Amino acid sequence: MKYDFFYDFCIGNYSEKRRFPCYIIKNNEVQVTLIEDEDRAVYDRIDLTGQILNNSIDYIITSVIIQCDVKHLLLPFTVESVTIDRPNGKKYCNADNCRIELQSGINLFLLGTSAGSLFSKDMKTLYHLHRDRQTVQHIELDEHLLNLSPGSICFEHVLRKLTIPAGVKELKTNTISGKFNEIDFKGGLRFIENGALDKVIPNGECTLKINSPLSEINDEGKEELKKWYNVNPQNRKVIFAAPNQQNGHILENGFIELSEVISMDEKVNSGKDTRPVIINADINEGLVIQDSQIKDITNVPIIIKEIFLENATYTNIPITQISFATNNEIKIFVYERFDEVSRLIQKSYKGK
Repeated sequence: MKYDFFYDFCIGNYSEKRRFPCYIIKNNEVQVTLIEDEDRAVYDRIDLTGQILNNSIDYIITSVIIQCDVKHLLLPFTVESVTIDRPNGKKYCNADNCRIELQSGINLFLLGTSAGSLFSKDMKTLYHLHRDRQTVQHIELDEHLLNLSPGSICFEHVLRKLTIPAGVKELKTNTISGKFNEIDFKGGLRFIENGALDKVIPNGECTLKINSPLSEINDEGKEELKKWYNVNPQNRKVIFAAPNQQNGHILENGFIELSEVISMDEKVNSGKDTRPVIINADINEGLVIQDSQIKDITNVPIIIKEIFLENATYTNIPITQISFATNNEIKIFVYERFDEVSRLIQKSYKGK
């Protein structure tokens, strides 16, 4: 990017200065880019002032781009946007080493929490997540959040569980990076950008829990999940919510079509929540032959029961198991509820 001028800001203490490039956005508003120093790996502290003077012109800092490591960053109340840029796999300003605070002011746009995280004033957008102690192994983000800014979540050290609130429906590229055991999207996802999961690394095993059906995620997002999962299916798991509609119905030939529960692997790789399965209530009606003699005409029972399959869906809901009295190996699992399957079988059965 083209820079218009450089300005000296305080670092470490008020007697030490560092020149950072400034870019004029419009009129007297400027964007400051905090860049690395060749002589140091990390800044202990950077203090930005809201107003700066250059060539006898007063400028107001309204935008900040972070391209360095800083343990403590003080932002002026004039700032309206913050972008954390981490090129080439860098972990600048990650959750474990950077605390952001704000100067007080009536025009405050961004809100810094006591833990050093950075939110929009209405708490709906997260710009930077800070973890006070590495011993904190489960972080549940504020329930008011609707947006996660790219670069907002980055961990240098392992986090066992990250819980994303229900209002967040999109995951953009470079938003989340680090090693995790579980990330829980409580409200599900609708949109995932290409590359959004590239920096989500399993700590041994990692599970993505998504409280929405796969069918509700955009096509690019389905491919992103497939790409992430297939790097190592043994260590990566993706759990979705059950499909919203189970359309069990009777076909013209009397057969029953139901929504079969499929494995996580098949879901991710097919991009589908379920697949149709067809059964026939009369399939086992026929002749019973014993000692070469026709003894009777009978019906072998279809057995249905309500069960729970652990980790089959985001919420452990009841599903229906279908089996046959003469074959214990055939078991079909469907999303339609027990009462619905029973009703369809009775309605379709020709021999009743």
